[in-house]
Amino acid sequence: MDGGMSKEDSPRRPTFYAWEETPGPSRRLADERPTPPEERAAPPASATLVEGFEDLSVEAEALSFVRAFLETSEQDIAQKMTFLEQLGIIFEAKTVEGFRLFPSDLLIRVVEVLIPWTASGNNLERKTTSETLARICSAVRVLCGYRATTEFPVMGQLVGCLTLCHYDNERMVAYWAARGLHHLYAFAARCRGKSTAEQELLARVLRREGDGEDEEDPLESAMIIPTLFKEVLSPAEVSDLYLTALHGLQETSAQKIHAAVCVEKALRADPAASLGKVREVVIFLHGHLDSFQDRLAHEDLNGILHTLKERHLSEVVHTLLSCSPLCDSSAATLWGMLVSRSCHAEEVLRHLMACLQGQPQKPLLSEEEIATLRLAAAHVLPRILEQPPLSLRLVLQAQWEAACLSLVFWVSHLHRGAPGTTPSHGPERAEDESERLARSSVGTLRRLLEEFRPEELPNDDTIWERLGSADTFHQGVTLLFQALHSLSSEELQHVAAHVMSFLRGHDEHQAVTAMNIFKELLRRAFIPITQEVLRHLTAQLRSPNEDLHSLALDGLLAVADKPEQVWKLLPLLPEVANNLQESDLPNTRRLFSQLQRSLEDISSPALAADAAGHLLPLFDAECYVARNFSIHNFRAMLGRGATRALRDLALRSLAPLLLHLHDESSIVVEACWQTLSTAAILLGHRKLHRLVLIRDKWSTCRIFGKRFRKVAACSFQEQILGHLRSPQVSVREAAIRILGLLGEETRDRRKLEVINRALRGMRSDEQESIRSCAVLAIYALEALPDEDPPARSLRERLRRLCGACCSSA
Repeated sequence: MDGGMSKEDSPRRPTFYAWEETPGPSRRLADERPTPPEERAAPPASATLVEGFEDLSVEAEALSFVRAFLETSEQDIAQKMTFLEQLGIIFEAKTVEGFRLFPSDLLIRVVEVLIPWTASGNNLERKTTSETLARICSAVRVLCGYRATTEFPVMGQLVGCLTLCHYDNERMVAYWAARGLHHLYAFAARCRGKSTAEQELLARVLRREGDGEDEEDPLESAMIIPTLFKEVLSPAEVSDLYLTALHGLQETSAQKIHAAVCVEKALRADPAASLGKVREVVIFLHGHLDSFQDRLAHEDLNGILHTLKERHLSEVVHTLLSCSPLCDSSAATLWGMLVSRSCHAEEVLRHLMACLQGQPQKPLLSEEEIATLRLAAAHVLPRILEQPPLSLRLVLQAQWEAACLSLVFWVSHLHRGAPGTTPSHGPERAEDESERLARSSVGTLRRLLEEFRPEELPNDDTIWERLGSADTFHQGVTLLFQALHSLSSEELQHVAAHVMSFLRGHDEHQAVTAMNIFKELLRRAFIPITQEVLRHLTAQLRSPNEDLHSLALDGLLAVADKPEQVWKLLPLLPEVANNLQESDLPNTRRLFSQLQRSLEDISSPALAADAAGHLLPLFDAECYVARNFSIHNFRAMLGRGATRALRDLALRSLAPLLLHLHDESSIVVEACWQTLSTAAILLGHRKLHRLVLIRDKWSTCRIFGKRFRKVAACSFQEQILGHLRSPQVSVREAAIRILGLLGEETRDRRKLEVINRALRGMRSDEQESIRSCAVLAIYALEALPDEDPPARSLRERLRRLCGACCSSA
């Protein structure tokens, strides 16, 4: 028996009235304000422990032994008993004056060493330890009056330890524990400046059990003691008390185990105060679940987890993932309890999917910690999905598409071979581990879809084999989402939201997977096409990743196939055209051909003007296919009517059309001549139309400068200046020459200065032909006389008239 002697032979425990109060400072009146800590007299900083015992050689020797004992690593039972004897010498009532200068850090170390000894199997060791702790508690209570001391870091652990000792089978152990609790309560109440009215209740509870009263329910006070202490302890100290109660579940005494359960239940009722150390509680439950699962009722364990989940679910999930990355049996049991209720199963699943995606809802995590959480979540999901409880099945029925997408992107991450996803056992073993995890995750995905979408999956294993291989993974993704053809609008919105979140991320490999899914959804008209969707597609064209760029262009092709979506795509065409590459030429032709078929159906002049306004910026696109498409369809839009909006657009198009008469592509040049002809007819300029018909480039430019000087000379000049940075050399050279013509015709000296400044800047162009052309234009403008253009024109006419008269004479 744990007590060591029978109930009849054991000495009767002294009653509460037999306790001697440790001498201390005089008590204050109940209504007197406690002296603040900063106003209390503190001991001199130079005082040492030995100086405190300068007249007490025995105590000083005992203190030296205590210090030496704490430094040793190996301690047998004899040394422990000697250590306890020396502490008894120090903490006797007659040495209170010497104890005043006892260092706090040394006292805390002593208590931390003694607390585990209260669970010893040796009755004498437990009795002596509890007696020593009771004397320390008495001295600590006195210490509060002599020092500015309001903190005792081991208070919560000490209260929990003595509470369990109070229910020890050895009566003297229980007696000294009760005495220590009495002193600790008085100390805590005084430190917190609270009333000690409840101290009488605590005394009655301890006295009743000490006198043998209430034999029917001897553990009634196990609920009362922590409830009383909770009022005078800080939240951190109550958390320590709660952890100590959980550790008490490992005791060998059934009575102490029952007391630990009662303390845990009493503190569980106040989660805000008692569960401050969530991580420590979860780690303890996982590490010791097998040892006390039989002692703690299943509903009690569920109650602990339920209390943790109510306010700290995110911390519970992340801690449990960190505790067991491979999801051992204890972790699997705890995960099963976490998802046993529908109200928590949804949030647990959401946290697991976020961790699996590398986006844990916990700030300030390193890349290594995030990789650990991802790996752990990948092991947890298959375990809880093998035989999901009803609560989890209900959640998965509503969110199966999010779980599927999380698994798909996790497999994509594994196929990339990202560092940190597998244990570091060498490259070969890491690669094998990645493949094994990928196959396991694909199997989980298959079970999930067979559970909720069995009618849509093919009977063969083609999809799953391709998903499990890194070389054919994207083909497998395409086949998978082709098979899921009956998604509801709500499910489509969930899928699109998840895919868009990965498109916004920084992982290019997962972005390729997301774009692959997105392209398939667009092609099958699964999701509504919004401006946000189109902006994301266009943004992916700028990606240096060739696969991502190509998939984004395929997505735009899927949008262009739908005539009703053309108006949403037109405003983004300039950005699309500027991000096309030479390798995109076949798909580019397909894209603009599909857009052209949609534009041919436009008959309204208002819609034609709107479309022409979107096509005008494409005249300067780098891709000649885009330039030809825009110019050709711009001409078609001008032919839809003779409205003022279309005339204004025709006037704005003249400058870029004149410049692209010198385009490097003959197809674009021909389109420009045809569009200029249509624009001249629309504007009613017959002479310009005749010059266009005979294909006279420079006369066309000169006549434009004279005809539209008052209407559009300013905007015309600005358009020409903008083309000085064209990537085509022939277009830049044409812009320089046209600027020279404008300089000859302008009468505004400020505009002439702007032209000269722009031409001087072109002398640093990388092409020699451009530099030469700019120098010639500058010389021509500097050689002009100072008269205004009208005067120069009149003088030229007079000279011609005089020359004609002289020749006739």
